[in-house]
Amino acid sequence: MGFHTRSRAGPERRVKTLQLYLVRQVLATLLLTVGVFTGALLLGNVLKEVLAMLVNGQASLAVVAKAVALLIPYVLAYALPMGLLTSMLLVFGRLSADQELTAVKAGGISLLSLASPLILGGAALSVLSAWVNLELAPKCRGAYKDLFEQFATRNPGALIPEGRFVRDIPGHLVYAGKVHGTNLSDVLFCKFKDGEKILDIRAESAVILYNPAAREVRFEFSNAQVFQRIADLPQPDSENPADTHSTPSTEPPAEGAFTGPRWQPVMIPGVYASEEPILLPEKSGRGREPKISELSFQELILKRRELRRLGISGLTPVEKKLHSQIEVQMHRQAAYSFACVGFTLVGIPLGIRVHRRETSVGAALAVLLVLLYYGLTIIGQSVQDKNELLAKVLLWTPDLLFHSAGTFMLWRANRTS
Repeated sequence: MGFHTRSRAGPERRVKTLQLYLVRQVLATLLLTVGVFTGALLLGNVLKEVLAMLVNGQASLAVVAKAVALLIPYVLAYALPMGLLTSMLLVFGRLSADQELTAVKAGGISLLSLASPLILGGAALSVLSAWVNLELAPKCRGAYKDLFEQFATRNPGALIPEGRFVRDIPGHLVYAGKVHGTNLSDVLFCKFKDGEKILDIRAESAVILYNPAAREVRFEFSNAQVFQRIADLPQPDSENPADTHSTPSTEPPAEGAFTGPRWQPVMIPGVYASEEPILLPEKSGRGREPKISELSFQELILKRRELRRLGISGLTPVEKKLHSQIEVQMHRQAAYSFACVGFTLVGIPLGIRVHRRETSVGAALAVLLVLLYYGLTIIGQSVQDKNELLAKVLLWTPDLLFHSAGTFMLWRANRTS
């Protein structure tokens, strides 16, 4: 169904009819694209651990359903702007290819008057996106992590998702290729001290021993190959030198396997237990201590206020780094909230310029623009510890770029249409 510009109705009613038709087209496409992007993001890196736990029998369907529900607002913060951009490109690309916009121009209706409800809609979606970014998404992300922590107290295997590098255990990095309950296989276990690795264990299998009351976890490794920094090796008991559970290997580690400090290889064919229990982080009022990315905008303001009461000059290096992370996170949440307006302004004229009705072309162009937008923000976050001001500038650059370029392109398209 195309536009019908010839009508007995007055010009104003004709414009409203065309606007309503266009809004319906965009809304229908928007629901589809947001659903597709939400599903794709859910099935990406985050949902892997949830489905793996269900398949391995570690979690019930109810726990998985709750986890997915908590993840939806988190991915919606990205899926909504991406879906809006894609819908604009697809709808206006098809209208341009079918010469329907030419018919509108012949009827004396400008592109700007036709697209004004969509621009207002983009602004309204930015308000919704602001609520999601500033309040809903961080809290749901934190609740998702809290759910897994509560589940881990009943099922220690949940501490180590299958096929993922786990950094939530303080001072350690753990990886398991396969997880069956508390049994792990193809295990990598690294211990760090002052930011430097001091222990590296590769084991065929391992067992998790978890004490929920003391919040302590231990690992028992089988057929393990242990590399320990020589400077950190425990000295053998001089009175009883045979009192040891392992025998140092005479073979050096593989060339290039470790660089920097010297390492002592230890081959352990039997069972090898981690030397001491690992204490997990203490719980706070809302469960575990939340990360900066799990704090709402209001919570970030309160946390920043607490640090500023101490005086910037009186902060320790760790507190200064935390203050910088809070500042950058606040700017990130605010900047992401304006993405819907920028994507709307860019999507309308760019869809007309592409002049293609194929879905694949519009989707590919949307992906490229999304990569440009979020790529700059990722670069900004990566430099936050080195240059806070540069990080803030990079976070706002995509919004400035898309808003200014979109406004100019829309102005030109309105003049030539």
